Amino acid sequence: MKNYYEILEVDKNASEEVIEKAYKTLAKKYHPDLQNNSDCQDKMRQINEAYEILSNDFKRREYDEKIKRQSVSIEEYNRIIQENNRLKKDLKRVVNQREMSQNQGRLEEMSIMQRYYEQIKKATKQPQMRYERKKTKISLEKIKKIVIYIAILIGIGLVLAIVPFTRKFFINLYNNNVIIKLLVDTIVETFSRGF
Repeated sequence: MKNYYEILEVDKNASEEVIEKAYKTLAKKYHPDLQNNSDCQDKMRQINEAYEILSNDFKRREYDEKIKRQSVSIEEYNRIIQENNRLKKDLKRVVNQREMSQNQGRLEEMSIMQRYYEQIKKATKQPQMRYERKKTKISLEKIKKIVIYIAILIGIGLVLAIVPFTRKFFINLYNNNVIIKLLVDTIVETFSRGF
């Protein structure tokens, strides 16, 4: 992901005025009309893109959240890599000690191997937890759809129950209007499939 703050050469906490000033300064420096360099066109495109995101409060907050999530993931990944490297060094050390002393080496090897196994187990469990969170989000979306469909059906049912002649009206409307027929058939099919 591009770092828009670096492109505009501003701090993460920069105010709108600072961002606008940086944009104008860089635009003067890299504008294609002022420079005859193809690199300037690409740089100006990046500057415009960065300014578009950082000058809009909503887009900036969204961008900052993405950066924050990405940095946490990278930090987590780096931590696991460092732990793996440390464990590999421990294993090498155990192998060297094993040559010196068979009994002592076996005990240490077991404890380090257990630590290494636990670390691998933990690392493989984390992506599974992320998948579970996504699965929960999907089920919330399904619940929202169910509520909307139920509300539509209740509304239709109430109208049919309140006015007796509406049943004939809706049956004629259903039979004569392709769009209404498609909508009702889709709702019925969705409920029969269980979403």
